[in-house]
Amino acid sequence: MTAHPLNGAFERAIRAAEHLEEIERLIETFRAAHEDICIADFDPEAPDQFRLSIPPIILPARLSVLVGETCYNGRAALDYLIYALSILDCGGNVPKDKTQFPVKFRKDDFARQCEPGHFIGCLSARHAAMIEGLQPYKGCEWTKALINISNPDKHRHLIGIAHEGVGTATIAAGPTGLERMISSGLRPKLSAHKTDGLEMHVHFNFALTVALPDGTPVVETLKVIQSQISETLDAFKPEFER
Repeated sequence: MTAHPLNGAFERAIRAAEHLEEIERLIETFRAAHEDICIADFDPEAPDQFRLSIPPIILPARLSVLVGETCYNGRAALDYLIYALSILDCGGNVPKDKTQFPVKFRKDDFARQCEPGHFIGCLSARHAAMIEGLQPYKGCEWTKALINISNPDKHRHLIGIAHEGVGTATIAAGPTGLERMISSGLRPKLSAHKTDGLEMHVHFNFALTVALPDGTPVVETLKVIQSQISETLDAFKPEFER
């Protein structure tokens, strides 16, 4: 059985997905190891409420490497697609280093890539139009996000953001409340007495978001990109069966 022309592209997409899974595992491990990083205290002006303060979070260096590799394999999958389409449309004499999936923010910049000798110069008008529909200037957000995250200056400076409002917080009052908290598998991370003498106990989760310097959440965005790359490859498969 002859291998499908897009097998290499799908393998790159699979590899990107594997990196993304490793990113999620690394973040979860980091979160668990730093769940006590948040400093909590009861508000003296409202003793039944507590406040969280979060020191600077230094993420593992490996995280940036994995994000870069995820983006690299995602972009490679798209480049493989263009190479396969070029062979389909122009025959087997297409130099691999002359083809690439373009991501353009201006129509005239994309048009130049359709000229002979440029990235998609071998593509048919139909296939060039399909690729054009995936350009940022056409309103495609995921290709724009892929370029943004794959910029080394961005993914080398990931930041960790801990959010007070994300996750869960449980407040238990008195010995009975403490017993219920412990029996449910939670441990108090903060205990203090209210002005009326009642002891309060608080359990809270450390919620971590890994983001670019501008606050863009990386994992959620990479998941969208990964899904869209796979859908794009699936959409082009029938083109090789015509």
